Amino acid sequence: KVRAMKLRWATDVHLDHLTDRAAREFCRMLVADLSEGDAVVVTGDISNSRQLAQHLRDLATACDGAGCRGYFVLGNHDYYGSSVHDVGVTAVEACGDRLRWLDVAGPVTLATAPLVNIRHAAAALVGVGGWADARVGNPSTPLLMNDFRLIDDLADEMSPGAIIQWRNGADRTALHAKLRALADDDAAHLRRQIGAAVATGAALVIAATHVPPWPCAAMHEGKPSSPDFTPYFVSTATGDVLIEAAGAHPDVKFLVLCGHSHGAGDTLISPNLRVRTGPAEYGSPGVAATFDVSVDLGGDNSGDAARVVVRDDA
Repeated sequence: KVRAMKLRWATDVHLDHLTDRAAREFCRMLVADLSEGDAVVVTGDISNSRQLAQHLRDLATACDGAGCRGYFVLGNHDYYGSSVHDVGVTAVEACGDRLRWLDVAGPVTLATAPLVNIRHAAAALVGVGGWADARVGNPSTPLLMNDFRLIDDLADEMSPGAIIQWRNGADRTALHAKLRALADDDAAHLRRQIGAAVATGAALVIAATHVPPWPCAAMHEGKPSSPDFTPYFVSTATGDVLIEAAGAHPDVKFLVLCGHSHGAGDTLISPNLRVRTGPAEYGSPGVAATFDVSVDLGGDNSGDAARVVVRDDA
C-alpha cells in the first residue's frame, strides 16, 4: 500500500450555537493530527447565513495551520436568514487554496498510487448539499420546518396564512414544487460530478451530501425517521442518482456521507453502495468518523490488482 490519507468527516456542527472562541477551537480540533495530503469534509449545517463566512474562515485557517485540505457542502441551516443565491456567493468567497465548496470544486482526487493504472487505484470526493423534496412520507405532515420561514426562497412560496393553517391543511403546492426544483438541480449536478469522477478512473466515489438520500438513512435516536418527518428529511432526487450510478458502474464503490437528521446510521443500499449518516448534537459538535483511504497495489504494482481501501479509523 501507498501511504494512507486520512479523511475526517463531521456534520451538522452548528457553530452558530458556540461562542466565537469555541468555534475556532472546534475547527482546530477537527484537523488535529491531520497533515499534508489529508482532508476534512463537513456535510452541511455549519452555521447560519450571518455567521457562515466567519465560520468558514475559521475552518480555512485551521486547515492552513494543519497543512490539510477542507471540503464542505451546505445544509438547510446555512441558508437561514438569507437566500440560496446569496449564501452561495458567501460560500464561494470564503473558499481558497485550503478550503473548497464541493458544489463548485468538481470531483476531487483523494488517493492514487504512482505507476498504477489510475482506473484501478483512485478515490474521488464529490458533493452537493441536496434538498429534501417531499416525495416520500406524509405529504400533509404536521411537521412545520423553520426552513419555511427563515430561508427566503422557501418563505416566498408559502401560501398566505400557511403557518397558522399548517395543521389544518395549508396549501403546500408551491412550497413543495420549489423544494423539488432545488433538489432536482442538485441531483443533476451530482450526476455530472459522479460521471466526471468515474471518467477519470475512480474505483471509489465518496459522495458528501447534507440531506439523507433514502428514508432508511434519515436516522434519529437509533431508528429511521417516521413518515411525518421524511418529507423534509429525505432527498429522493439525490437517492435516485446514486442508485442509478451504482447500478451503471458495478465495479465502482460508492460511499455516501450525510447528516441532517442528527442520528447515526450505516446502511448498505446495494453491494457497491453504502450510506453513513452522522450523529450531531446542538452545542456539542464532534467528529463523525475518520477514514483511512489507501491504495492496495496487490504486491506487484501492475495496476490490475490495485484497489482502493477505506477503513473507518474512528
